[in-house]
Amino acid sequence: MPIVLDEKPDSTQVKPLIETSAYRSYKAYSDAGVKDIEMPRPVIAPYQAQQKFFSQVDESKGPITRKITRMIRRRERGIEYLTYTEDWEAKDWLDRPIEGVTDKLEGMVLLPNITPVVDEKGQKIGRDVKGRRTAYEIPYTKETVEKLIEESGTPKSDIIFTFRTAERRANTVTYDQFINSTFQQGLEIMMQDGHFELDYVEGLKKKDVKK
Repeated sequence: MPIVLDEKPDSTQVKPLIETSAYRSYKAYSDAGVKDIEMPRPVIAPYQAQQKFFSQVDESKGPITRKITRMIRRRERGIEYLTYTEDWEAKDWLDRPIEGVTDKLEGMVLLPNITPVVDEKGQKIGRDVKGRRTAYEIPYTKETVEKLIEESGTPKSDIIFTFRTAERRANTVTYDQFINSTFQQGLEIMMQDGHFELDYVEGLKKKDVKK
């Protein structure tokens, strides 16, 4: 008898173990009718790397551990957002460490620019995907930062805290500088020589004077 193959499940309808920004980027393209082979590499590559990781995970050997490596404050069109990177680790069914996912970016998705296609009568007959746009998912708040750090269990000392603009990027010296400075204050510090390092030293000097 001939073998009848089962239909492959729609990967966008199967939720991954962790729903990520990469998954939402991929799903946006898939929902627009773009095939995997036609997707931009920045969309398909992170998604496939994460799917490969999930396919090897055996949660009976322990949970997926997520460590935040960097948190970034940025402002886009007057709104401040938070993005962050993290590393994943887990074990397979033989209790062996899986090659992890590193520097996974969260809080930013890539979306397709969709243009309607019309016929000579002006009737819509389809759609065309031309280029992509970036969208940010996480409005910045101090509470959001604290919640993400608590959920991941990452020590604050292991995280690089960064202010970023289109032209500049600077790492803060302390966690307090990251969460207690307004974005405008961060910009002013980045414009100065020494950036947050000098601001930190000046703050210590002021404390010594008060003593």
